[in-house]
Amino acid sequence: MQNGGVIGNIVTTNAFVATGVWSFREIELKKREDSWISTFPQIVYSTSGSYTYVVPEGVTSISVVAVGGGGAGDDGNSGDGGGGGGGGGGLAYANNVAVTPFSSISVVVGAGGSNGNGKNARAESGSNSTVTIGSFVISAGGGQGGASFSTSPGSTGGSFSFSNTPVGVTTGGGAGGNGGAGYNGGGGGGGAGGYDGAGGNGSGSISSQLYNTGLNGVGTGSGGGGGAAATSGGTGNSGGGNGGAGQLDTTGGGGGGANIYSNTAPTSNGAAGNGSTGTGSQGGAGGFPGGGGGGSYDNGFGVASAGGSGAVRIIYPGNLRQFPSTRVTDE
Repeated sequence: MQNGGVIGNIVTTNAFVATGVWSFREIELKKREDSWISTFPQIVYSTSGSYTYVVPEGVTSISVVAVGGGGAGDDGNSGDGGGGGGGGGGLAYANNVAVTPFSSISVVVGAGGSNGNGKNARAESGSNSTVTIGSFVISAGGGQGGASFSTSPGSTGGSFSFSNTPVGVTTGGGAGGNGGAGYNGGGGGGGAGGYDGAGGNGSGSISSQLYNTGLNGVGTGSGGGGGAAATSGGTGNSGGGNGGAGQLDTTGGGGGGANIYSNTAPTSNGAAGNGSTGTGSQGGAGGFPGGGGGGSYDNGFGVASAGGSGAVRIIYPGNLRQFPSTRVTDE
């Protein structure tokens, strides 16, 4: 090490990456300016898996949002009808959680469901996203996988919960929207949950099944439900993703993702179903994060549509930056 510097890439847990040569004096000056930890005071986990977040130096409070993975849309291989849409993932948030610098926080990001599981079997459900801070656990449930022909609703959205909530911490969230029932074709996927209410429910594949169109997201930042039976998807609320369109008696659209206010991992809309009645018929994929996948056409060889991956985002300081509306965008 030359000139008392740090050579190469410095990667901190707050996603700040510095390149080149930093002298110890430069680092100390950054700390004194309070810009060493505040240049990028947030981190987002957008790929399913388990992680350890180490609290940066000087950070004593954080705010957290978690979204569960969306359920897969059923592959329609029931032999007598289309597949149900997958449920949207739930959303949970907690503000102003006290933390200790250099302590470790356990983060689990739930995967979206992806497998159809074959004839007369419910598609794969999304998995939970959790954040564990000491004994305090924040949990956003994964959406249920879509059911086979005529089960109403096609699936249920993920829930949210908290255990051992510390004094002074504010919490909230919303359930994911339900997936629409499959009948002649696939049902729409449910939208991911919001900060104060549920995501939109997906449309059923015919007008007598649940909904004529995908429903709009109810909660702030929630996703809209996917459409089915040639209907449009619902509209996301306050930046939540819109549901994808369905096609008449063929495939359902995916549910929209939740808004976690990240520029590096932006919210996405649910995809439209591909409208095919042949090999490879597939509903639209769920939006990121947490949208449920749309159901596929019943032709014996449909393909399950994936639910959107879950996500976890941490911002600080938690006493000044709080979900869903106080300095929540990237800084």
